Amino acid sequence: MALGRVERRYADRFNAKAGPRVVGARWLHSLRGGSEQEPATILDKILIVNIAMAIVTATVWFALFSHGSQALRL
Repeated sequence: MALGRVERRYADRFNAKAGPRVVGARWLHSLRGGSEQEPATILDKILIVNIAMAIVTATVWFALFSHGSQALRL
C-alpha cells in the first residue's frame, strides 16, 4: 500500500501520465500480450534499484565475509 501511495504522489507531483491501468504483475507482460511501449513507472524503478542493491550486497557478502569465501582474511 505504501509503494502504491508513493506511485500516486509521484504521478500527481510530476504530472506523469499513468496511461491505461495495468492489472496484474508487470513481469507477466509478455503473457498478457501487452504493448511493448508501456512506460516504466516510478514503482518499477524503485523495485529494480532495490533488487540491484540486494544482488550487489549478497555478492559482496558472499565474496568477502562468508565462511566459505576464499577471500584473503586479515
